[in-house]
Amino acid sequence: MCAGALEAEAAVQVALVSRTPTGVPANGESTVYGWGGSLSQDGSIAAFASRAANLPQGDGSTFQVYVRNIPGRTTDIASVNNSGIAATSDTFAPAISPSGDLVAFEGLGAGLPQANGNYQIWVHDTTTGKTRLVSADAKGRSGRHGLSLYPTFSGERYVAFESNADNLPGGSGDDSFVYIRDLKLGKTILASKTAGGSPAVATIGGQALSLDARFVVFVSNDPGLPSASIFTHVYLRDRQTGSVELIDRANNGQAASDFSADASITPDARFVAFDSVASNLPGGAPKDSRGDEPLPQQCYVRDLEQEKLVLVSKNNAGAPQNGACFDPHMSADGRYVAFYAHATNLPGGDGTTDEVYVRDRKLGKTVLLSKAANGDPADDDSQYPSISLDGRWVEFVSDANNMGGRPAHSQVFRAGPIG
Repeated sequence: MCAGALEAEAAVQVALVSRTPTGVPANGESTVYGWGGSLSQDGSIAAFASRAANLPQGDGSTFQVYVRNIPGRTTDIASVNNSGIAATSDTFAPAISPSGDLVAFEGLGAGLPQANGNYQIWVHDTTTGKTRLVSADAKGRSGRHGLSLYPTFSGERYVAFESNADNLPGGSGDDSFVYIRDLKLGKTILASKTAGGSPAVATIGGQALSLDARFVVFVSNDPGLPSASIFTHVYLRDRQTGSVELIDRANNGQAASDFSADASITPDARFVAFDSVASNLPGGAPKDSRGDEPLPQQCYVRDLEQEKLVLVSKNNAGAPQNGACFDPHMSADGRYVAFYAHATNLPGGDGTTDEVYVRDRKLGKTVLLSKAANGDPADDDSQYPSISLDGRWVEFVSDANNMGGRPAHSQVFRAGPIG
């Protein structure tokens, strides 16, 4: 590795995000569990969930959603009603808009607008202090008899989520579908459909929408989709033309031979990232003689412009990682891909502990991000990375004891600057 690359890697620092307005580490479990998108575009504003008693309106048992303005050194609660009073039941999985002004989250959210005892999605506007329901039907009623989960933003206007509520478009109360909420029009739109326009059973696995919400990616094994099987595949739907494209396929066109998941798309809809245990994709491995699941699980990026699939979970010698890779999330230009993995041939990997990495696709370099101030790898699992659209910062949760915070609790961290 050249001297410049070594200097760049050494410049990456890890700092605690889950802290009080005065800078004290949160004294309860904190997390960013969800499918990414919890950093603003420039990485200066971070969202997380915590049940710490020393955070604003924290009671030590109920998970609340918070927004940390890192340069401003403020921590504010987002899971509040329009009078500023915190929800009295758990809220999780925060996502944040590029500006950092809007925060979406899921949960039972008792006390929030139109909470009805089912998991809902809300958006809180940090500039106005107002909170509104996202998982609403055509009449504005809350999702009913089901769960609404995993919000992600597309710009400031659209929120994608999945739900099995029976009163949302196409909903049955059994199967989950992917939806788009147009915040400007106040409209909920069924996004996961077959090429024929029928609802397609689907889930979200990451950043689901292009910036204009024309393109949506989802994970599904719906029989009405191309190459449908018992395995879940990754699909891209063009909402303008109605076409549906299989994303997890080899460069010879063959569909992935096993499960794929955790799909994310860049704002310009050029790149889609996902992970897969398929043996016929680059770096994949066949099942053993007993028919057990194949290892490793790899992370990929498909370039839709060049119609090429590339492996991103590899070490600095170019070899595929030999553990399991999860949740790849990309910068807006697709150059940087954050993921977590447990492999013995990635930097700092021991084959057991989940560590967070970023892959620079331009330089062909994989950098460990979950590390202590002295450079040692995190000594416990680090997971669920989100990367800022500018590619300079990555947020993640860790149970590590050697990165700061309170060792008794999981904490949220931000690593960078990258590049």
